[in-house]
Amino acid sequence: MFNIEENLKILPDKPGVYLYKDKYGEIIYVGKAISLRNRVRSYFRSTERLPVKVQALVKEIDEFEYIIVGSEMEALILENNLIKKNMPRFNVLLRDDKTYPYIKVTTNDDFARVVKTRRVVNDGGKYFGPYTDVGAVNQLINLINKLYPIKKCSSRRFPKGFKPCLNYHIGLCPGICLLYEGSLLTWKSADTVAKNLETVGVGAGITDVAKGNASTNEKNTSKDVYGGAGSEWENCEAFDEEGYPESVDSFEETADGCTASDERGCDGASVCVEMGEAGQKIRACYDQMAAEILDFLHGRFERVEKLLRERMDAAATALDFERAAKYRDDLLSLDILREKQKIVTDPKNDIDIVVSDEVEDGTNIMVFFIRSGKLIGRESYKLNPSLDENREEQTVSFIKQYYSEASLIPRDILVESDNKEYEIISEWLSALKGSKVKISVPQRGEKKALLDMALENITKTRETFEKRMQNEADKTERLKAAFSTVITGEEYAGRSIERIEAYDISNTSGVDSVGVMVVFEHGKKRPKDYRKFKIKTVEGPNDYGSLQEVIYRRLSEYIKARESGAPNGFEKKPDLLLIDGGEKQAAAVEAVVDALKLDIPVAGMVKDDKHRTEDLVFKGVRAGLDKRGELYKFIYFIQEEVHRFAIDYHKNLRDKRVTGSVLDNITGVGEKRRNALLSHFGSVEAIRNASVEELAGVTSMNRKAAEAVLEFLKEKND
Repeated sequence: MFNIEENLKILPDKPGVYLYKDKYGEIIYVGKAISLRNRVRSYFRSTERLPVKVQALVKEIDEFEYIIVGSEMEALILENNLIKKNMPRFNVLLRDDKTYPYIKVTTNDDFARVVKTRRVVNDGGKYFGPYTDVGAVNQLINLINKLYPIKKCSSRRFPKGFKPCLNYHIGLCPGICLLYEGSLLTWKSADTVAKNLETVGVGAGITDVAKGNASTNEKNTSKDVYGGAGSEWENCEAFDEEGYPESVDSFEETADGCTASDERGCDGASVCVEMGEAGQKIRACYDQMAAEILDFLHGRFERVEKLLRERMDAAATALDFERAAKYRDDLLSLDILREKQKIVTDPKNDIDIVVSDEVEDGTNIMVFFIRSGKLIGRESYKLNPSLDENREEQTVSFIKQYYSEASLIPRDILVESDNKEYEIISEWLSALKGSKVKISVPQRGEKKALLDMALENITKTRETFEKRMQNEADKTERLKAAFSTVITGEEYAGRSIERIEAYDISNTSGVDSVGVMVVFEHGKKRPKDYRKFKIKTVEGPNDYGSLQEVIYRRLSEYIKARESGAPNGFEKKPDLLLIDGGEKQAAAVEAVVDALKLDIPVAGMVKDDKHRTEDLVFKGVRAGLDKRGELYKFIYFIQEEVHRFAIDYHKNLRDKRVTGSVLDNITGVGEKRRNALLSHFGSVEAIRNASVEELAGVTSMNRKAAEAVLEFLKEKND
C-alpha cells in the first residue's frame, strides 16, 4: 500500500512534474514544480487553510508519482502533454477541446484541397483555426472551392476505368484524377488538365501562368508550396515565404536534373522529365492557386477581390447577368468581412489578445486575432472549474494548452495581468514558433487600446449571456406553468416537469422498424441522452406494439438502475412521456407504465391531416393549445425533433441493408477492408479469383484476413 507520509519525506528538491491519483489509480491532477519537495508537501500541510477545491482534491489523493526533469522549461512542456493525454478532472480543461473545427489546406498532398477538420495532426498540412462558428467555416470553404478549380475529392487512388466526378464536368475541378494511374502520379493526361485550367482561368495572372505567358514577377508569385518553385520548376528551388512553414518536400538540383525526396510517386529525375511542358504548367498553376488560398485564409483578400470583380465584369459583358449577380453578392460578403477586419494597428503586426471573465459555471476566455494589422475575428472558450482560484492562473493554464496546438503562434500575446510563468512560457512558444514570442501586459499606447477593446467585449458578452440565461430561465418557468394546466390530476399536483422524453416509431411497411427517444431537460435538448431502439418482438407495421416494446425496454432499464444503484444510461426517471401520434398511442404506452407500477404521466402529440402538430392529449382530453403560445411552439419543436431522429435512424438502417456487400459477413473484414478490396479489384468476382498473396497485398489486409475472404467466398460459391 502506498504510504503518502513516507513518500513525502523522500521527494527530491528538483524541478519536475507530479501526478496525483485516486483509489482507482486514475490520474486526477497534474502539476509542475521548480522544487517537487516544496510543492507537493504544500498540499498536505494544514489542509484546512487550503482553498475548498484543493481540499476536495487532497481528500481524493490515494497516491502520487513524480517525474524529475532538467529544467522548468522541460517541466512546463511535460505538464502540458500529460494534461492533454490524461485529461485530469481537477486540472483546468478546455471544454469540448477537440470539437472546434479547423480549415485545413492539404499541402501534404500532391494537389492541395481545402477541407474542414476537427483534428490537428503533424502531417505537413496547413491548419487555420479553431473556429467556433461552423457556418463561417463552411462559407469560407464553399467560397474557395467556387473560386478555385482545385481538387475536391479525398481519393488518392484512381483504379483502371475510374471516371471523373461531377465536379469535373461542371468546371469546378480540372480533372486531377486524370493524371494518375492507380496511386502513381504519371501525368498521363497532362495536356487535357492543362487545357482545362487554361479554359477556366483562376486567380490574378493564373491563366497566363497556365498558358506559359506570365511575366517574371507573376511567375515568381506562383512558387510551389510543396517544395518546387512553380514555373521555376526546372531548378527545383526550395520555397519558404514569411507566414508559411517550410515546404513538405525538398528538391535539390543535380547534374542529372531533379532529385526528389517525395512520397507522391516521384522517383527522382524520371518523374520531373515525364511531367513535360503541360505538367510544368499544371504544377505552376496549381501552386499559385494554393498560395492565393493560403493568403486568403491569412486575411489577405486583395487577390480574391480582384478575381471576383474580373469574373463579375466578364459575366456582365457576356450578358450573363444571373452569374454576374452571384459574383456581386460574393463581393458584398467580402466587403462585410473586410469591414469587420478594419486596420487597428501596424500592418506588420500579428497579435493575439487573451482576456478572461468569470461566469456562473466556470471561466470564459476570449482570444482576439489581429493579422497583418487587421482584427480578423475572435473565439470564445469555456474552462471547466479547477483548482486555480483566480482568473490569472486559469488564463496561464489556457495559454499553455491553447498554443501548444495553435496553427499559428503570433509574435505578441497581450494579457490583462502579469504572471511569473509568462517568461518561461514565452521561451517555450518561441521555440515552437522558431522566432521570438512575447507575452506582455501593455500599459499605454496602441496595444493598451487593443486590450481595453477586448476587455470591453468580454464584459459585454457576459452581460448579454446573463440576460439570455435569465430569459431562458423565465421561459422554462412559463413552460412548467403551462404544462401544469395540461397534466392534471391529484397524483401530479405540485410536480415540476423538468425532464421530458419523447418517442416515435419509423418503418417502411413494417421493415427496418425502429423506435427512438429524444430528451429535453429544463426546456433544452439533451442529445447525449438520445437513444435508438431496433424493434425486436413486433412483426409488421404495428406502431402501438412497437411503442409498448420501446417503453417497456426503456423503463425496465430504469428500474434495474434504481434497484442496483449502478448507472446504465437509463437511470434518470422522466417527469413526462410525450408520444408521437395521439390518444391511442398514448393509451398504449400508459398501459405499460401502469403495468410497471410507475407514476409517470403520458401525453400524446396530436397531428392534423397535413401531419403538422395540432394539440396535446392527456388521458383522452385535448388541451386546446394556442398555436401562438409558447407551449404549442415547444411541443411543435419536440415533435419535429423526435420525428427527424426516427427518420434518420430508419434511413441509415435501410441504406446499410440495401448497399451492403457479401463481404460484410466475413469475420475480420470490416468496412475499411471491404472498401479497400472492392476499390482494388472492382468486384466480388475478381476478389474470388485472386490469390491469397494478391489479397494480402491490399492496403489494411493481412494473410489471415485474405485466407478468411477466400474461404468464405469459396463456401458461398459451393
